[in-house]
Amino acid sequence: METVSVVAIALLLVVPVASLHLITATDLKPASSQAEWGVEAFGGDDSFADPALPDVPAASLVAGEQVDQPDATSNSPQLSAGDGSKLSEAALSVLAEQRQQELAKLQQRANARGATMRRLRDTPVQIRMAVFNILGSNHTGPGSRYASGRTRAGWAAGVVDDFDVVGFSEIQVDQLGVMNSSVGGSFDFYPGTALGNAGVPTNLMWRASRFEMVDAGSVSIPFVGQRRLMPYVRLRDKASKKEFWVMNAHNAPRGRQSERDAAVSIEISKLRELVATGLPVFFMGDLNEKATVFCKVTGALPMAAASGGSTGDGCSMPGGAKIDWIFGTTAQVSFSGYSQTKGGIISRITDHHLVSATASVK
Repeated sequence: METVSVVAIALLLVVPVASLHLITATDLKPASSQAEWGVEAFGGDDSFADPALPDVPAASLVAGEQVDQPDATSNSPQLSAGDGSKLSEAALSVLAEQRQQELAKLQQRANARGATMRRLRDTPVQIRMAVFNILGSNHTGPGSRYASGRTRAGWAAGVVDDFDVVGFSEIQVDQLGVMNSSVGGSFDFYPGTALGNAGVPTNLMWRASRFEMVDAGSVSIPFVGQRRLMPYVRLRDKASKKEFWVMNAHNAPRGRQSERDAAVSIEISKLRELVATGLPVFFMGDLNEKATVFCKVTGALPMAAASGGSTGDGCSMPGGAKIDWIFGTTAQVSFSGYSQTKGGIISRITDHHLVSATASVK
């Protein structure tokens, strides 16, 4: 009866392990070549081809093959059964068949995962978005018709819990603390307090169970004789791995047109950079303008307002426009369910509307 060298048994035992490594570490790892789906998300269709497993037919490891067979005088160890006897060709064939079955199961799991990832890639991500100027606590001192900033922030937390991404305006440090504690870790924030007082009022907030931050930054704009930092974040949907940018802004109020003009110019410049990445881009916030800012944004960028209106050349305003806006890139984003909510608890929190919409991201 023939015996098999240690090299042969190494092939039997190592090949399945190596195959598992290839499937989990290589074939199932999403490609990163296309910005459309994010740096660590999906590449092209080739990324979802069923991964190929090594072809190791049982016959190649049994009768008829000489795999590094030692000569008769070699002292190399021989494969033996537990009682010290040499394994038969039949036993080796059974062992090889078991390994083939294991590889087939791994292939089935890889195929199933590939199908799931293709489905997630092709299904639009639905994001409930809101812009909320909650009226800063610094605007509601003694004698104000509004409750304290901290009290109103607690009420606001109950309102925004219905959304996935929220852009705040005027939120102050004390209100941010109340908001953070009220949502109980369900949401993450940027910049929080990391950029100091200049970054706090325009915090972005997103549902932590759905999204994770990949990148972030800010731009500095003039605001009532000071400089304020407007944040932008790159978020990744945890389920589909799709990524998108969100910039939140609050531009100067009332008669400060020159500051608004400068701010919008800075914001559009940064938005161009974000659009150039190929990812979906959102621009939102209390921009303190109606037609002027709408025409600038939709004229300079491939973006549409959640409330409707024109895009590109020409400028046709959506009906009933307010000064709080949500824009998204037209190639990858569509909007539905646009709403401007006032009255009830909203009127007790702020002098602004709560503006919201559902974004469908391709």
